[in-house]
Amino acid sequence: MTFHKQSILIACSEKKDRLQFFNYFDDLSADKIFTATDIKQMNTMLDGDESIAVLVFEISQSWVKNNNQIIRLKENYPNLKLVGLVSPQVGLKHQQYQEICVHLTDLVFSPVLQHELLAKNIAVSGNKVESRTGKKEDELNLFLSSYFDPSGFPQLLIDVNTHEIKYTNKSLQKDFAVEKTDLIGRVWYELIAQKQSKKVDELKAQLIESGEVVDRVNVKVDNAFKSIELRISYTSIGDHAYYLAEISDLTERLYQQRFLQQLEFVSTLDFDNGQQTKQMQILLQWANFDFCYIIKKSPNGDYNQIIWDCSKKNYAQKFISAKHDFLFRKIRADGYYAIKSKASEVIPGDDFLSFYSINSVLIFDCTVDDDNVAVLIAGSLKESENWSSLNLLFKQLALRYKQSMAFKILQHSHESESQYDVLTDLLNRRYIVKAIEHSIQQNKGFN
Repeated sequence: MTFHKQSILIACSEKKDRLQFFNYFDDLSADKIFTATDIKQMNTMLDGDESIAVLVFEISQSWVKNNNQIIRLKENYPNLKLVGLVSPQVGLKHQQYQEICVHLTDLVFSPVLQHELLAKNIAVSGNKVESRTGKKEDELNLFLSSYFDPSGFPQLLIDVNTHEIKYTNKSLQKDFAVEKTDLIGRVWYELIAQKQSKKVDELKAQLIESGEVVDRVNVKVDNAFKSIELRISYTSIGDHAYYLAEISDLTERLYQQRFLQQLEFVSTLDFDNGQQTKQMQILLQWANFDFCYIIKKSPNGDYNQIIWDCSKKNYAQKFISAKHDFLFRKIRADGYYAIKSKASEVIPGDDFLSFYSINSVLIFDCTVDDDNVAVLIAGSLKESENWSSLNLLFKQLALRYKQSMAFKILQHSHESESQYDVLTDLLNRRYIVKAIEHSIQQNKGFN
């Protein structure tokens, strides 16, 4: 079939999608191919050109938002073939997919490719979606090829009776970096962390009772735990019952929330507060760091005074007993030095780094004045993840130390000036008068 003497209107946001549809209909000899970049322009063009035979429109918050709008399009333009293009931002449920398909000639998911359009013969036959779903034996294949696999959301299809995972889509394999062979045949709740066994029992009971679950759990993927939001709903495809599970990875979102909390904490840290030092140990554990301490330079020129230490082991003592010529040269030159991995190999001859086989290390200059020359050292035995954000966190910690020390020095200076004469360094008249008045008051109280 061709579209000779017929016009096509392509209405969607993504330029790449418009180009794929344009090339597809151009190969089918469409007379005219129009494009619209917003819904207002789409409606204007539909009202102004009766030769338009096919409308490709985007389903999203900015375009056609719901099934009622699709029904109105069908009622207003009964001879128009409607092809829906689902935006990646739309979380289309299976039930919604089925409801929409009734009113469309075809439904595809963005981003589209021309060979995909050719394989599906988009807009060529009648209402293919509706006719194909009439056969129960084809419903599963249709569901997998038209909705499940193209969906931008990571999904699993689970057998209701055995709770085994039967199908995984491409988005799940991509987002979680797993192969479908790693998941197919496994019982879905066995992926949940063992410490959450009580949670598993609650989820199973809720699923049996209501046919739906929405909850946060930790799952083990490729020997690492991820925090996810799990949405499971009952669905019937053909003559078989399934659970359709949609999975959202919350790991990065939760990390960013915790990071902002930790950043706020170090920005107000009291280095003299023992309880807050213990909280810093918890922060180190969260960051997967093994040590963090501040070393001050003594009058003889060596960095051998431990000012503050929140490491759980005695790393600081080992550090001050070793030589670090290279590290201190870098600090004097740049004020900062960082190595993400293999620090003990990158800096040979450093006894501290080689003794513990240090992988990641951060060093910040914390000097306030000539009498307060110090450095902050933090790092880990294993290579650190989220390196950029941890750099920022410990940089803020070093800045906080410099600010608190500068305040202490200023405070001490003010107290000293209020009691001693600047020129003679002897107790001044104001201090002597206050001392005499204090003695008089004490004697009065005694009498």
